[in-house]
Amino acid sequence: SRGAMGEVAKELVVKISHLQQKGELGPLADLVSSLAEHSFTPDELITSGLSKLVGKLRKHEDARVKGAAAEWVSHCAALCVVKPAAKPSAAASPAHKVEASPPKPPTPVAPQSSSIPPNAPDADMRNTALRKLGEIFGKVVTDYATFKLSVDEVEGVDPLAIAGEIEACMREKLGSGVDSKYKNKLRSLLFNLKDEKNTELVTRVVCGSITAEKLVSMDPKEMASSDTKRWREQVAEYKKMELMDNLSYQRYAHRDRELPDGLFECPKCKSKKTQYSEKQTRSADEPTTKFCHCINCDYRWKFC
Repeated sequence: SRGAMGEVAKELVVKISHLQQKGELGPLADLVSSLAEHSFTPDELITSGLSKLVGKLRKHEDARVKGAAAEWVSHCAALCVVKPAAKPSAAASPAHKVEASPPKPPTPVAPQSSSIPPNAPDADMRNTALRKLGEIFGKVVTDYATFKLSVDEVEGVDPLAIAGEIEACMREKLGSGVDSKYKNKLRSLLFNLKDEKNTELVTRVVCGSITAEKLVSMDPKEMASSDTKRWREQVAEYKKMELMDNLSYQRYAHRDRELPDGLFECPKCKSKKTQYSEKQTRSADEPTTKFCHCINCDYRWKFC
């Protein structure tokens, strides 16, 4: 039963911690290597702390322990990110085919968790949320180069733990039940985290610069990419300027720089922040007419 598997995960945490404290590296490496024989759900791994504990062992000084931990974490990530099998080459001749045993398929993750009763109406939805979030973060960890991350940045990152923290924050912020708010928030998170044009968001979550609590509190505008945010700011700027009159526009357009004094003084406000233009409005032997404009008070006048 799933409850029994949850207890097994907790017992393994105790055994691993005990061997680690005693410094028995050989039995510790063997125990970590045997974890792949068990089938745990993401929620069981998170609740028991097994995924977090083994994830830290990837930085262990002993090569055997480090390798066994890394292999098990990769095994867990493979349960979330399943790559399509390569198609056989059509050019290969049947006579030259090499018979090979098919690879052992990964153990599927059970759809129920130990902390949720099997008959609970929200069990399937919560495990679906954990699985889909785990897929996204697992892809970042396995294909870190595609997301412009280094090995050190993804070292020790547990995709299942991140997914569990986000799901827990969602239930805490939106309520314990899985209602329409929960589903809408999950849909928004999945859409923005999977956006190929906004890899900045998911990488910041994996690297820890955006916590689970902060991510759940963000609205879609805050989760947008930097390019989208700049574009929205420009659109808002243009709309603001369209509503301005000439005086407000002049003041707003020159708000960041000091205008030089003009040649003429405004007869109304006595300001020297003026502009002018000349036009020949009379015969050629007559002087030009000067059209002046005060930037300070928007007063206009002309003289010859």
